[in-house]
This record gives sequence, structure tokens and C-alpha cells, in this order.
Amino acid sequence: MNITFLIDNLNAGGAQRQICYLANLLQKNSDSVTLVTYRGNNFFLKELKKNKINYVSLKSNSKFLRILKIIKFLKFSKHDIVISYLRNPSLIAEISGFFGRNWKLIVSERNNHIKLNFFDKFVRRFFHLFADHLIVNSKTNLNEIKKNAPWLKKISLIHNYTDLNFFRPNNYIKKKEKENLNLIGVGKYSHQKNIINLLKAIHILKNQVPNIKLECNWYGDNFFQYKKNPYLKNIKLLIKKFGLKKIFYIHPATKNILNKYHNSSALILPSLYEGFPNVGCEAIACGLPILISNVSDNKILVKNSNGYLFDPNSPTDIAKKILSFYKLSQKDKKNMSLNSRKNAEILFNKYKYTKKHLRVINSIE
Repeated sequence: MNITFLIDNLNAGGAQRQICYLANLLQKNSDSVTLVTYRGNNFFLKELKKNKINYVSLKSNSKFLRILKIIKFLKFSKHDIVISYLRNPSLIAEISGFFGRNWKLIVSERNNHIKLNFFDKFVRRFFHLFADHLIVNSKTNLNEIKKNAPWLKKISLIHNYTDLNFFRPNNYIKKKEKENLNLIGVGKYSHQKNIINLLKAIHILKNQVPNIKLECNWYGDNFFQYKKNPYLKNIKLLIKKFGLKKIFYIHPATKNILNKYHNSSALILPSLYEGFPNVGCEAIACGLPILISNVSDNKILVKNSNGYLFDPNSPTDIAKKILSFYKLSQKDKKNMSLNSRKNAEILFNKYKYTKKHLRVINSIE
């Protein structure tokens, strides 16, 4: 069995990490695995080479030529299964089938948007009819599809996987004392990640508890797109306006994210919408308590008293939950940490994860 994976790029995103995980896991059950991208940014390329996964770049400055190159590759390359992640790669793969195909197509939606426009809600979903199977990574998205696209019948829910051998607690790192709170946030600098409301929450918190010892470090893969990213520009302006330069630090994506988790008190993720957040999975695997928005399937990650859920539209509620965590005793925080790892060990089983995908593949062959 020859499998081709298709995604737009290999930037430091959750979908990109997940497709690399799956390519590596399915490689052991396949004759060959190839991963194809059509845009720059090779954050995970080193990982692909390490796992000896074939890599093909179909990059082009012309959007039209790019699409033609993808269609040509999918039509004439030897593969039995094509698995595409994200909306545009999936749409291109579905359109490629119009010209005839002798391979099976699995498409995957990775986000549950709050307000889908007509094109995304109906037109894109109509094109899913030209795929053999659809995989989603959250029950929330599954329910939304059943409601708005009832014509789609071949759908499977498979939550994200996280490598528990890599993302694990480091008991040798001494955590800071109770009065210090070191939060970590991970995700692109975009409206979805809701960093503006997080800044407002920290501003509220500083006014309520002036002597609070708080630091928040955020890592995002589009850090260097300052001139093209008005949202990032607004973040910088708000940090200056609220006087948070020595509290809230923004950074580019890092390949040493494990070390950043290990040196943090908790994960903060105020997203307005999600699929099944990769960083939340990684954080609990590292034994971090999590402070996370009550959207999509996030509540699955917050079980057995290992964190707090909050309303992402309310800076006041975000501030309240940060303060609640800050006031906990060291013993309670340690118990939260232990509970996070326990939850991760229940949720992330690579054998079950691989088996679920193989079951989908076998059902369409």
C-alpha cells in the first residue's frame, strides 16, 4: 500500500504536527509513504527526514501553476491512498479526482470555526462528496457537519495523538515558588487564538493584584510577518498601552518547545474556536495544568481537576481563572500536574490511534 499525504506547508502548526505523526505511524503498515506540500516553511522537514519519509515540494509563485502541479502529481504518481489535511489541500485533492483517479481519497477537517461562511459551510462540504471518507478531530465539528451537511455519511471522529515518550514531564526541573506564575501560550498570532482578550485579562489582573508575579510567554509561527499581520501589530500596541512589556513576551515558533513547557507553570490557550488543540495535548502530556477556553472539545483535556475552563469572550473570566490558579497551594498545583499526565496517558494511545486510521483505510479499499 502506497500512501500520499497532502498539506499546504510544514509550518509550526497543529495540523502539520499531526500529519507528520500519522505519516510516521502508517509508514510501518505501508510499502511507501510520501508527504507533499505546495508552500514554503519547512519547520517539520527535519523530522520527516529523520523518519525517512519521502518528501515532495510543489512550490510555485503562481497559484494557478501550483494547483496544476498538484493535480498532475496526484493523477500520475503511484499511490493507493491520498490523505489530505486542511480545507484548501482537501478541496484541491477532491477537484483532482474530476479528471479520473484510481486511488482512494481521505480528507480531514482540523478546525471547528464558529462562523462558517456559505462557501465553507455548504460548497466545500459539497465537494467532500468526491472523497471516499472524511475524518474530523472533534465531536463538536462532527455534530456541526451532521447538522449542516447531512448528505455526508462516511465520517469518522479521531482525536489528535501526542507522542507520550517525547512530551513527558521533567521532574528534575525545579518549579518556581508559589508567588511566581509563568504561563506559556502557543499558536499563530491570529484572531482565532484570541491573544487580545488574554492581554486585556492580564491588564485586569494587574489592576486587581498589583503585586502579582506573573510572566506570560507566547510562541507563534507567523512572528516575522509583522507588516502583513495587523493582528500581531495590535498585540504589540496593546502590550505597550497596558504597560505589559515586562510581563507578556512574544516569540517566534521554537523547535525546543519541550523545554519551554518544562519551564512553565501552566498552559494558557484562550482560542475562540479550535478543533482538538495540539498544544493542549502536548501540555498535559508534559504534566502541565491547563487554563483553556470552553470551546469545541477542550473540556476533554480538562478532567480530574487538572485545570480551568473559561469563556474566551470574557477577559474578566479569563483573569478570574488565572487568579484562581495563582492562589492554589503548591500541593494542589502538583496534583493538577499529575492529573494532566494521567489524562494524557488515557487519551493518547498510538496503537489505538493507528488502528482507527487503518480501519478507515481498510473500509474504502
